[in-house]
Amino acid sequence: MESIVSKGKTIKEAITRGLELLNISRKEVHVEIIQHETKGFWGMGSKEALVKLSKIDQSVPPIEIEQKQNVNDAHPLNSAADSNREKAWVKDGVIYSQPSATQFPVVTIADGIQLYKNKQLVTEKQTVIVPGDMLEIKLVEAIIHEETKWDVRLDGTKLTAWIDVEPGYTILRKISDVEPSHHITLKTEEKKEVHNHLQYKEVARELDRLHITYGLNQVEMIKAVKTLEPNTFEVAKGTAVKQGKDGYIEWKTNVDLQQHLLENEDGQIDYKESKTNSTVESGAVIAIIHPPTSGRPGYTATNELLSAAKTVPMLVQPKKGVMIVKNKVIATSSGRPTFFYKGKC
Repeated sequence: MESIVSKGKTIKEAITRGLELLNISRKEVHVEIIQHETKGFWGMGSKEALVKLSKIDQSVPPIEIEQKQNVNDAHPLNSAADSNREKAWVKDGVIYSQPSATQFPVVTIADGIQLYKNKQLVTEKQTVIVPGDMLEIKLVEAIIHEETKWDVRLDGTKLTAWIDVEPGYTILRKISDVEPSHHITLKTEEKKEVHNHLQYKEVARELDRLHITYGLNQVEMIKAVKTLEPNTFEVAKGTAVKQGKDGYIEWKTNVDLQQHLLENEDGQIDYKESKTNSTVESGAVIAIIHPPTSGRPGYTATNELLSAAKTVPMLVQPKKGVMIVKNKVIATSSGRPTFFYKGKC
């Protein structure tokens, strides 16, 4: 039996070329499909169809030749053709079927896939395949692309600036191969590629637009444009205000605190507190007067000045029996001094 191997962009084209080379008609050859054509993704990995054409022994009755030819033409896998009778399967994005007069394969269509039967879109989730049906599978979306999302924000005091980054991604979909069965489900396979297209200059431009110029963190900014996972980065930090301290008096003797109702010059009752010291000797240090300490101003991430609160001194008015030397309250005579005060102490 004379045989040749022919190739083409499709099975039909490969068969036609082989027939031209043998210079015979379609009915005079036995066709064996060696390889189906594959399109691949974006033109990569595509393959041409390969078929083997063999001249048929003319001594075989014509009706037997025709029956054998139909079986082999319908089956693309070259082997186990009989085992795939009355079944359907998917290979390299192409759906094949082997229905019979009494048994029809059932196809379930998953989301993301469209099935065309005889060039008409199947709108139901399930359908049956009958002899003579022309079938084609298409993806609703072969590629899904999501851009990187990001945002710069300040806290309520404007002391800290953050950038929130959610990297983008690309999903590549293809139709899954399905083994021969009486009931198959058309489904897809996905490959997800995460990407971050955020650029350093975009971050710098947004910070400038928001007037965020103080305490910039270059390291965190670089991390933000490189991350492949959702994350938050502190890209600027201001300086908080350091508050000062009011002046106060430090007692050096035991003090008992009491409340007294005193009548002022207008005859009204004034609530005051008094401190009664234990007995002291002349020249003893009764108390130390501490001056106020000034605070330190701060700056927001937008370079705005944050002023510290004003501090006030402790005012002491010495009476009989005491005197103030520098910041010390000293007894000038022995006894039990009493101090009246208003406000903080």
